[in-house]
Amino acid sequence: MTRVFQRFTPSGTVCVVSGVVAIVSAWFWGNALAFLIGYALLFGAVFHWFVARWCIQNLVIELTPLAQHARVYAPFPFEAKFFNRSKWLPIRCPAIKIVETGRKRETTLKMPHTLPPGQSVTMAFYPLFGRRGKQRLIAVEAYSRFPFGLTRSSRVFSQVSPAVFIWPELVKPPIEVLREWEHSPESGRTSSRRTPTDKVDPNRFRQYHPGDSRRRINWKLSAKISKLIVTENTNSIQANTWFLINTHPSHWKRPVDFEEGIRLLASALDFGFKRRSLAGIAINNSRISIRGHLDFERVLDQISELGMDLTVDPRVPDLNPGEFLIHSGKKGVTIHGPQSRKVAV
Repeated sequence: MTRVFQRFTPSGTVCVVSGVVAIVSAWFWGNALAFLIGYALLFGAVFHWFVARWCIQNLVIELTPLAQHARVYAPFPFEAKFFNRSKWLPIRCPAIKIVETGRKRETTLKMPHTLPPGQSVTMAFYPLFGRRGKQRLIAVEAYSRFPFGLTRSSRVFSQVSPAVFIWPELVKPPIEVLREWEHSPESGRTSSRRTPTDKVDPNRFRQYHPGDSRRRINWKLSAKISKLIVTENTNSIQANTWFLINTHPSHWKRPVDFEEGIRLLASALDFGFKRRSLAGIAINNSRISIRGHLDFERVLDQISELGMDLTVDPRVPDLNPGEFLIHSGKKGVTIHGPQSRKVAV
């Protein structure tokens, strides 16, 4: 059984002191009415103490995330479920203290009304995670002042929520480098636009199924046949942009630069994916292709948990057309393009 801590509130302290004063005065002056009043006050305080302890022991908390991914410092939907296991005793305005695993920030969530016996209440709240990576919420304490606010009873426990992935926050990438390469005739980039003489491949489209990304819906074709149609063959689009990053400390002067590089990498991936020019990334010379929205989410999950590593190979191969290396330079985090250009961020 979990431990329960209790203490008298200011009103409870006044009740106990008043009861003691009334009994002492009755003993000195022989006043039976004062004795009865003092006895009633002390009995009420003791009764309140045990009832409050029983109430908080019957409170069950469950934390559930309503999504799987979120950005740093972006509101993330969570659900807190309060359940009263008691069959006859309600709990008035219970509250819980929640701690984030990333930065140990404490949040208090309080129910505005009484929780009836044997019933559950669900509340939605939106915490702000301050660190990237796999994070959780931990309910560390639940407390209540039921029934009359004379005592504060708290129950210490550790209810851990399922893990969620917090992606790095977006910054403004130096898009002039990417756009210059996209419009460069010697870059070797082929256009994905279809000429009037090209034929439409019927195998490229199929009917929409639950779980498909809305980005792949062909709205014009769907409007013609009154059915949702998605693009099946997404690999026909020529995507030649690769972003490279090496987590060896020799490529980063400070830990702050590494974090800035992670944010820049996530922002560049988001920019390239939206323009359909992203082929993938290379983490420590290990290439990961991005062919759809699910691959994009998996890559961001992997990036969110990256850290500097001394065991990886610090060597970086020569950049080919369409490859961009993100590392720390003299003026901060830079992007090294295929034409040996460095753009400071």
